[in-house]
Amino acid sequence: LYIAIDVSDSVQSSGKLPLVRDGLQSLLTTLDQQTQQYRVAIYAFDGDLSTFLAETGDLQSAITALDGLPQFTGPDPLSTDLHGAYAWVLRQLDRDQDVRRLPSENGTLTTGTMLVVSDGDDEALKVPLQTAQDELERTAANVITVGLGDVINYAKLSELGRDGSFSALTDAEIVPTFDSIATRIDQLNQSVYLIGYCSPKRGGFATVQFGVGQLLSYPILAFTAVGECGKLLHRAVGGGGAAAAPNEKSELLVTG
Repeated sequence: LYIAIDVSDSVQSSGKLPLVRDGLQSLLTTLDQQTQQYRVAIYAFDGDLSTFLAETGDLQSAITALDGLPQFTGPDPLSTDLHGAYAWVLRQLDRDQDVRRLPSENGTLTTGTMLVVSDGDDEALKVPLQTAQDELERTAANVITVGLGDVINYAKLSELGRDGSFSALTDAEIVPTFDSIATRIDQLNQSVYLIGYCSPKRGGFATVQFGVGQLLSYPILAFTAVGECGKLLHRAVGGGGAAAAPNEKSELLVTG
Protein backbone atom coordinates (compact mmCIF):
# COMPACT_ATOMS: atom_id res chain seq x y z
CA LEU A 1 0.00 0.00 0.00
CA TYR A 2 1.62 3.24 -1.20
CA ILE A 3 -0.01 6.42 0.09
CA ALA A 4 0.40 9.91 -1.42
CA ILE A 5 -0.90 12.74 0.77
CA ASP A 6 -1.44 16.34 -0.28
CA VAL A 7 0.24 18.58 2.32
CA SER A 8 -0.06 21.84 0.39
CA ASP A 9 -1.06 25.05 2.10
CA SER A 10 -4.77 24.62 1.35
CA VAL A 11 -4.86 21.32 3.25
CA GLN A 12 -2.66 22.61 6.05
CA SER A 13 -4.65 25.81 6.59
CA SER A 14 -8.00 23.99 6.55
CA GLY A 15 -7.02 21.94 9.60
CA LYS A 16 -7.77 18.67 7.79
CA LEU A 17 -4.36 17.01 8.19
CA PRO A 18 -4.95 15.90 11.80
CA LEU A 19 -8.15 14.19 10.63
CA VAL A 20 -6.36 12.62 7.66
CA ARG A 21 -3.76 11.34 10.12
CA ASP A 22 -6.50 9.84 12.32
CA GLY A 23 -8.17 8.27 9.30
CA LEU A 24 -4.96 6.74 7.98
CA GLN A 25 -4.03 5.40 11.40
CA SER A 26 -7.46 3.77 11.65
CA LEU A 27 -7.06 2.29 8.15
CA LEU A 28 -3.62 0.84 8.90
CA THR A 29 -4.80 -0.53 12.23
CA THR A 30 -7.58 -2.38 10.42
CA LEU A 31 -5.21 -3.77 7.79
CA ASP A 32 -2.71 -4.81 10.47
CA GLN A 33 -5.38 -7.04 12.01
CA GLN A 34 -6.00 -8.95 8.76
CA THR A 35 -4.32 -12.16 7.69
CA GLN A 36 -2.68 -10.65 4.61
CA GLN A 37 0.80 -9.19 4.96
CA TYR A 38 0.96 -5.55 4.01
CA ARG A 39 3.86 -3.26 3.22
CA VAL A 40 3.33 0.48 3.30
CA ALA A 41 5.17 3.57 2.07
CA ILE A 42 3.96 7.13 2.61
CA TYR A 43 4.72 10.14 0.42
CA ALA A 44 3.79 13.77 0.95
CA PHE A 45 3.36 16.19 -1.91
CA ASP A 46 2.73 19.85 -2.51
CA GLY A 47 4.47 21.43 -5.48
CA ASP A 48 7.13 18.77 -4.97
CA LEU A 49 7.23 15.19 -3.68
CA SER A 50 8.83 14.07 -0.41
CA THR A 51 9.24 10.66 1.19
CA PHE A 52 7.41 10.77 4.50
CA LEU A 53 8.01 7.09 5.34
CA ALA A 54 10.10 4.62 3.36
CA GLU A 55 8.53 1.27 2.57
CA THR A 56 8.13 -0.96 5.61
CA GLY A 57 6.32 -4.14 6.59
CA ASP A 58 5.89 -2.85 10.14
CA LEU A 59 2.47 -1.22 10.08
CA GLN A 60 2.72 -0.23 13.73
CA SER A 61 5.78 1.89 12.96
CA ALA A 62 3.84 3.50 10.10
CA ILE A 63 0.96 4.27 12.45
CA THR A 64 3.40 5.90 14.88
CA ALA A 65 5.14 7.85 12.10
CA LEU A 66 1.81 9.36 11.06
CA ASP A 67 1.70 11.25 14.36
CA GLY A 68 4.04 13.73 12.69
CA LEU A 69 1.89 14.32 9.61
CA PRO A 70 0.10 17.51 10.79
CA GLN A 71 3.49 19.17 11.42
CA PHE A 72 5.01 18.12 8.11
CA THR A 73 6.01 20.97 5.78
CA GLY A 74 6.92 20.32 2.17
CA PRO A 75 9.35 22.34 0.02
CA ASP A 76 6.68 24.07 -2.12
CA PRO A 77 3.48 24.48 -0.06
CA LEU A 78 1.85 27.03 -2.37
CA SER A 79 1.39 24.56 -5.23
CA THR A 80 0.02 21.07 -5.84
CA ASP A 81 1.78 18.69 -8.23
CA LEU A 82 -0.97 16.08 -8.18
CA HIS A 83 -0.21 14.58 -11.59
CA GLY A 84 3.52 14.33 -10.91
CA ALA A 85 3.04 12.70 -7.51
CA TYR A 86 0.42 10.34 -8.87
CA ALA A 87 2.59 9.15 -11.76
CA TRP A 88 5.82 8.86 -9.76
CA VAL A 89 4.37 6.95 -6.81
CA LEU A 90 2.52 4.57 -9.12
CA ARG A 91 5.71 3.82 -11.06
CA GLN A 92 7.61 3.31 -7.80
CA LEU A 93 4.95 0.90 -6.56
CA ASP A 94 5.27 -1.19 -9.70
CA ARG A 95 9.07 -1.18 -9.57
CA ASP A 96 9.12 -2.31 -5.94
CA GLN A 97 6.66 -5.10 -6.69
CA ASP A 98 8.90 -6.31 -9.50
CA VAL A 99 11.87 -6.41 -7.13
CA ARG A 100 9.95 -8.57 -4.65
CA ARG A 101 9.09 -11.05 -7.39
CA LEU A 102 12.69 -11.53 -8.56
CA PRO A 103 14.07 -13.74 -5.71
CA SER A 104 11.33 -16.33 -6.33
CA GLU A 105 11.43 -16.09 -10.14
CA ASN A 106 7.98 -14.48 -10.27
CA GLY A 107 6.63 -16.98 -7.76
CA THR A 108 5.66 -14.29 -5.26
CA LEU A 109 2.00 -13.30 -5.52
CA THR A 110 1.65 -9.62 -4.64
CA THR A 111 -1.02 -7.03 -5.21
CA GLY A 112 -0.35 -3.32 -5.19
CA THR A 113 -2.60 -0.47 -4.12
CA MET A 114 -1.96 3.26 -4.35
CA LEU A 115 -4.04 5.65 -2.25
CA VAL A 116 -3.99 9.36 -3.15
CA VAL A 117 -5.42 12.00 -0.80
CA SER A 118 -5.98 15.61 -1.90
CA ASP A 119 -8.39 18.53 -1.60
CA GLY A 120 -7.97 19.69 -5.19
CA ASP A 121 -6.70 19.02 -8.66
CA ASP A 122 -3.25 19.74 -10.07
CA GLU A 123 -2.06 23.35 -9.83
CA ALA A 124 1.66 23.00 -10.53
CA LEU A 125 1.22 22.19 -14.24
CA LYS A 126 4.57 20.38 -14.23
CA VAL A 127 3.17 17.09 -15.46
CA PRO A 128 0.18 16.82 -17.82
CA LEU A 129 -2.92 14.91 -16.85
CA GLN A 130 -2.29 12.53 -19.76
CA THR A 131 0.89 11.29 -18.08
CA ALA A 132 -1.06 10.27 -14.99
CA GLN A 133 -3.73 8.66 -17.17
CA ASP A 134 -1.07 6.74 -19.13
CA GLU A 135 0.41 5.37 -15.89
CA LEU A 136 -3.06 4.33 -14.78
CA GLU A 137 -3.66 2.54 -18.07
CA ARG A 138 -0.31 0.76 -17.88
CA THR A 139 -0.44 -0.50 -14.29
CA ALA A 140 -2.16 -3.55 -12.88
CA ALA A 141 -2.12 -2.00 -9.40
CA ASN A 142 -5.28 -0.84 -7.66
CA VAL A 143 -5.67 2.94 -7.51
CA ILE A 144 -7.94 4.64 -4.97
CA THR A 145 -8.41 8.39 -4.54
CA VAL A 146 -9.84 10.44 -1.69
CA GLY A 147 -11.09 13.98 -2.15
CA LEU A 148 -11.41 16.33 0.81
CA GLY A 149 -14.14 18.96 0.79
CA ASP A 150 -16.26 20.13 -2.12
CA VAL A 151 -16.15 17.66 -5.03
CA ILE A 152 -16.05 20.51 -7.56
CA ASN A 153 -12.43 21.11 -6.50
CA TYR A 154 -11.13 17.65 -7.41
CA ALA A 155 -13.02 16.38 -10.45
CA LYS A 156 -9.85 15.07 -12.15
CA LEU A 157 -8.66 13.39 -8.96
CA SER A 158 -11.93 11.46 -8.82
CA GLU A 159 -11.52 10.35 -12.44
CA LEU A 160 -8.08 8.92 -11.58
CA GLY A 161 -9.54 6.69 -8.87
CA ARG A 162 -10.15 3.68 -11.12
CA ASP A 163 -10.62 1.17 -8.31
CA GLY A 164 -12.31 3.46 -5.83
CA SER A 165 -13.08 7.17 -5.70
CA PHE A 166 -14.08 8.48 -2.28
CA SER A 167 -15.14 11.91 -1.07
CA ALA A 168 -15.13 13.33 2.46
CA LEU A 169 -17.32 16.39 2.04
CA THR A 170 -17.08 17.48 5.67
CA ASP A 171 -14.50 17.11 8.40
CA ALA A 172 -16.77 14.67 10.22
CA GLU A 173 -16.70 12.33 7.22
CA ILE A 174 -12.90 12.05 6.92
CA VAL A 175 -12.18 9.26 9.41
CA PRO A 176 -15.24 7.14 8.42
CA THR A 177 -14.18 7.51 4.76
CA PHE A 178 -10.81 5.91 5.51
CA ASP A 179 -12.60 3.11 7.35
CA SER A 180 -14.58 2.48 4.16
CA ILE A 181 -11.34 2.48 2.17
CA ALA A 182 -9.91 -0.23 4.46
CA THR A 183 -12.91 -2.37 3.53
CA ARG A 184 -12.39 -1.60 -0.16
CA ILE A 185 -8.72 -2.58 -0.02
CA ASP A 186 -9.64 -5.88 1.59
CA GLN A 187 -12.27 -6.49 -1.10
CA LEU A 188 -9.73 -5.81 -3.85
CA ASN A 189 -7.27 -8.23 -2.29
CA GLN A 190 -9.99 -10.88 -2.12
CA SER A 191 -10.55 -10.44 -5.87
CA VAL A 192 -7.12 -11.81 -6.81
CA TYR A 193 -6.92 -15.41 -8.01
CA LEU A 194 -3.85 -17.53 -8.67
CA ILE A 195 -4.66 -20.32 -11.11
CA GLY A 196 -2.18 -23.13 -11.71
CA TYR A 197 -2.30 -24.75 -15.15
CA CYS A 198 -0.19 -27.64 -16.48
CA SER A 199 -0.48 -28.76 -20.10
CA PRO A 200 0.98 -31.76 -21.94
CA LYS A 201 1.30 -29.54 -25.00
CA ARG A 202 4.74 -28.33 -25.99
CA GLY A 203 3.53 -25.73 -28.46
CA GLY A 204 0.52 -24.01 -29.89
CA PHE A 205 -2.34 -22.63 -27.85
CA ALA A 206 -4.91 -23.91 -25.42
CA THR A 207 -8.19 -22.42 -24.30
CA VAL A 208 -8.85 -22.70 -20.58
CA GLN A 209 -12.19 -22.11 -18.87
CA PHE A 210 -12.62 -21.53 -15.17
CA GLY A 211 -15.26 -19.94 -12.96
CA VAL A 212 -14.27 -16.73 -11.21
CA GLY A 213 -17.44 -14.67 -10.92
CA GLN A 214 -19.86 -12.45 -12.72
CA LEU A 215 -17.73 -9.34 -13.26
CA LEU A 216 -14.44 -9.59 -15.14
CA SER A 217 -12.79 -6.22 -15.53
CA TYR A 218 -9.27 -7.38 -16.33
CA PRO A 219 -7.83 -10.22 -18.44
CA ILE A 220 -4.62 -12.14 -17.67
CA LEU A 221 -2.21 -10.03 -15.70
CA ALA A 222 0.76 -12.40 -15.80
CA PHE A 223 1.68 -15.76 -17.31
CA THR A 224 4.97 -17.50 -16.56
CA ALA A 225 5.89 -20.79 -18.22
CA VAL A 226 7.74 -23.32 -16.02
CA GLY A 227 8.78 -26.31 -18.10
CA GLU A 228 5.52 -27.74 -19.41
CA CYS A 229 3.47 -25.91 -16.79
CA GLY A 230 2.31 -22.36 -16.51
CA LYS A 231 0.75 -20.04 -13.97
CA LEU A 232 -2.07 -17.64 -14.60
CA LEU A 233 -2.72 -14.61 -12.48
CA HIS A 234 -6.22 -13.29 -13.02
CA ARG A 235 -7.93 -10.43 -11.27
CA ALA A 236 -11.71 -10.11 -11.27
CA VAL A 237 -12.87 -6.75 -9.97
CA GLY A 238 -16.35 -5.30 -9.72
CA GLY A 239 -19.49 -4.95 -7.68
CA GLY A 240 -17.60 -3.26 -4.87
CA GLY A 241 -15.27 -6.23 -4.64
CA ALA A 242 -17.99 -8.54 -3.37
CA ALA A 243 -17.42 -12.28 -3.42
CA ALA A 244 -18.20 -13.71 -6.82
CA ALA A 245 -20.45 -16.61 -7.68
CA PRO A 246 -18.45 -19.76 -8.49
CA ASN A 247 -20.22 -20.86 -11.65
CA GLU A 248 -19.51 -18.02 -14.04
CA LYS A 249 -17.09 -18.83 -16.87
CA SER A 250 -14.29 -16.91 -18.54
CA GLU A 251 -12.22 -18.05 -21.51
CA LEU A 252 -8.49 -17.33 -21.35
CA LEU A 253 -6.06 -17.95 -24.17
CA VAL A 254 -2.78 -19.37 -22.85
CA THR A 255 0.28 -21.02 -24.32
CA GLY A 256 0.56 -24.72 -23.65
